[in-house]
Order: sequence, then structure tokens, then C-alpha cells
Amino acid sequence: VFVINLDRMPERMASSSELMRRAGIPFERISACDYQQMTMRDLARVIAPHPPRFAKRAVTPAEAACFLSHRTAWERIAAGRSPGAFVFEDDFEFVPWIGDLLRDISKRPASWDMLKLYSDKTKTLRHVEFLASGERLGVPRIIPMSTLAYAITRPAAAHLAQCSIPFGRPVDLYIKHWWEHGLYLINISEPTRL
Repeated sequence: VFVINLDRMPERMASSSELMRRAGIPFERISACDYQQMTMRDLARVIAPHPPRFAKRAVTPAEAACFLSHRTAWERIAAGRSPGAFVFEDDFEFVPWIGDLLRDISKRPASWDMLKLYSDKTKTLRHVEFLASGERLGVPRIIPMSTLAYAITRPAAAHLAQCSIPFGRPVDLYIKHWWEHGLYLINISEPTRL
């Protein structure tokens, strides 16, 4: 389990740490990339010179830093020995059964590359699998936008770490465009605070 957190946001890390402790979930902190410390040259190295087709606007420095923070998580997962990992941004809140949910997901063979754990709207799912916690997993008709929390396999993390630069969309939109990176994405059934 990884938690992405800006060095200049220690109060968010304290809150995240307490939630993880209460849920009995060990985790590693990833120091987020801070756009306030990036130069124009840094940004030019990672942002595509032209926005991709149908992109509504160019990526902002804050969005670029967020993308790079997730890419750091993907690199760490790819370099590790676990078959996959969970990635959380530091502004999550948990449902009471989060520990059981993560353990249940971890025990199952991954039939997916990425499992999005958060959506702000109920998603209609196909190819549904049921978890012991009562949650349903499945393929959504529309991939949710958020990167607040997700599980990702090690091969998928390695693939994203390798192919994602340069990028022309924020990380949540990049992941949503599955036909560009080729990952198989599924989702938890109901909107939840985790």
C-alpha cells in the first residue's frame, strides 16, 4: 500500500497515517512531486508538446506534478516483488470495512490490470465478481475519473511507468483513455469514500 503525499502537507499525512493505523493497514509514503519546485524545463521534458486529440486544454503544472507522483508509485511497484499494490492519494476517507476489502482483493487472482476503488457516481458494471464485503467488482461502461484510490498489478505499473511520458492529459484522464495504454480496468460498484 502506497500513500502519495506532498512534503508541504504534513497534516494530510498525519490524518492518512491515523486512518491507516486504525484500519490496520501498513503502508509506505511516496513523496509527491511538487509543481512549486518544477521549472519550465522540467515540465517541457514530461508534457507532450501538443495536447492529444480531443484534449480540451493543455496540462497544468499541478496536473503534471500529480501525474509524476503516480508515475513514481508505478515505478516503485514495478521494481518491487509483490504482484501488485494499492495506491492512495492522501485525501481519502475509509469505509469501516476497508481492511477486509483490501485483504479480500489481495487474496484474489487479478483478472484486471487496474481496479479503481473510488467513483463519485454509481457505475453500471458488466462481468461482475462479488467480494465477501458485499462489494461488486466489474467492468464499467464509463471509466471513472478519479485516481484517489486504486489497485494495480506489477506488470501494469511497469507498463504505465514505461509508456506514460510524455503525457498530454491529467493522470485520471490518461487512465480513463484505456485504448491509448491498453490496460484492462475494472471498478468497485458503488460510490464510496473508501
